Amino acid sequence: MRSRLAIALGLVALVLVGRASATVGAYLPLPRLVGYSEVIVSGTVLAQRSVDDAERHHRYTHTTVHVAHYFKGDGPTELIVETLGGPSPRHASTATPTFAIGEDVMLFLHPDDAHGCFHPAGRVQGVFRVRSTSDGPIAFRDLSGMAFAGPSAELAGTETSIRLTDLQTLVTRLVGGAR
Repeated sequence: MRSRLAIALGLVALVLVGRASATVGAYLPLPRLVGYSEVIVSGTVLAQRSVDDAERHHRYTHTTVHVAHYFKGDGPTELIVETLGGPSPRHASTATPTFAIGEDVMLFLHPDDAHGCFHPAGRVQGVFRVRSTSDGPIAFRDLSGMAFAGPSAELAGTETSIRLTDLQTLVTRLVGGAR
């Protein structure tokens, strides 16, 4: 009887996991995101291409970003940001950021020295998108593909958008001074 119950519960769990539309992770408020990131930049998306990596058995998207400013770390004027999956949202996991050519972004990154690219810290959490408004540019994170657990999970819905200049000032202070 116990084994039938365990099998039934296992099947229910598989069905529920298969229908889940979010990836669960630890929420990174801005101070933790800054501390967790080795490189922080603002820039513009220039190009994208899909890469099938036989060694790692996955398809990746390489997004070329022209760097306008380094807030933390340093490097070239163009970076390759690597994300899991294809370049369109239907080929990416729910927590994988996708980018549009011409889009302005502020990125919180980790270098992948073995592959010569960078990965967004905290997946979608490491990407702030910049939009123009009548009050000036704003930055926001689209966290809709994530569910959060842990001590900071309750903060996840509180950060919606912020004026770009305010975000840049906060990041500069958190990094430890102007560059």
